[in-house]
Amino acid sequence: MGDGKTCLSAVVASLFLTGAFLRAIEPIAAVPHDQSAHETEALTTSQNLLAADPNAIARFLETARPAPLSAEDKARVLGTLPLEGEVTVFSGSARLKLAALVKVLRAAGRELVYEIKVIDVPQAAIGLHGGAVILISEPALTLLDADELQALVAHEIGHEYVWTEREHAFRLADHTRLKDLELICDGIAIVMLHGLGMDVSRLMTGIQSITRFNRERFGMANNERDYPTLAQRQAFARAMAARAAEAIAEVPVELDLRAVVHASLGAADLDRASETIGALLSAAGVLSRWRDCSSGVACSVEPVSVAINVLLLPVTKLTGDEVCGEVTRDPRTGVRTVLIYVPLIAERVRAIRLRPDGRSNPALATIQTGHLVGAAIAHEVGHALGLRHGARGVMKERLTLDDALALRTSRLVFTSSEGASMRSALQTARDSVVAAVR
Repeated sequence: MGDGKTCLSAVVASLFLTGAFLRAIEPIAAVPHDQSAHETEALTTSQNLLAADPNAIARFLETARPAPLSAEDKARVLGTLPLEGEVTVFSGSARLKLAALVKVLRAAGRELVYEIKVIDVPQAAIGLHGGAVILISEPALTLLDADELQALVAHEIGHEYVWTEREHAFRLADHTRLKDLELICDGIAIVMLHGLGMDVSRLMTGIQSITRFNRERFGMANNERDYPTLAQRQAFARAMAARAAEAIAEVPVELDLRAVVHASLGAADLDRASETIGALLSAAGVLSRWRDCSSGVACSVEPVSVAINVLLLPVTKLTGDEVCGEVTRDPRTGVRTVLIYVPLIAERVRAIRLRPDGRSNPALATIQTGHLVGAAIAHEVGHALGLRHGARGVMKERLTLDDALALRTSRLVFTSSEGASMRSALQTARDSVVAAVR
């Protein structure tokens, strides 16, 4: 990784260095989180986080995900970075490590939000700069394995949820609060990693490796007192990991989505649709299974699952009221069918991509029909499970351009109450199915 490196002095001058992480000197304007008091209580202290149900925390991290910076604020953050100091040429192993970050970023809805930059500084460090850029020093990229790098980036994602609080504590030089906020970010990372089926212990091994590397070469960091000791972090991480592993998960009620495709929708768009509906329902605590039943072979239904049929149609609704989807119910079997009118959705996608703001925003410029088809299915599944239109989120009656952007950045979600209502409806339906089988 020797080529592509340039002067690092400006980079070092623009950042405070810690034993393990980098932070921006200038705070960026606070991001509105739209969090109610009961939702944020678990994030007030590390002990509250430890006492909370990890399943509820995981859902909270989805539904209360901070909005990304505006294009103007992101440009301002990028403008604070020096023109020199970025590493642009990597070895094969380094490229693989960086590519592995997609899994964590995508799960957190940050794949299209963060810029990833590797910088040429002597310290091993990783940090979230201005809420828009993940900075990874070249020594850290070399030192850490892919799992450790993913875990430390998950920690940095956690900083978004406590960004305003951390800036406030920093201005007051509240070292105790700053330490506790670091533990909260460790806890958030552990919940995220556990949800992805990853080894949560890699967070601490990564922090330990970076701490040892920097201590041996540079001694104590200037702001060491703003961070918990390694022993404190390890103790909290063990307790948090045990809490996540021992949490009594809600009994999953599988929603069987049996799709029949009549519309001209390619395989890639079908995959996008199934991924989108799966992600939206999963964030609401609903386990779903998508099956393509277009071949004419009957799709059997598991005895303990609840079925909803999905028909992707090649026509628009005759009423002409720009309806993208609706729900019907078989009076004999009670099975609900979601009807999706694909041509109208495809037309809306084209309109979004042709708009000036659509062309200039990568998240909107790359939106595909499958993304909005998946969102439309999720909306109608909500109706099928008893939800009404809401003021925001997936159940909003008509999605705007801002909602399309929220979808592409994983911020379009069911509200907490909508998720609870759907899970309750599914449990009731499942109980009826099991009773009928008996």
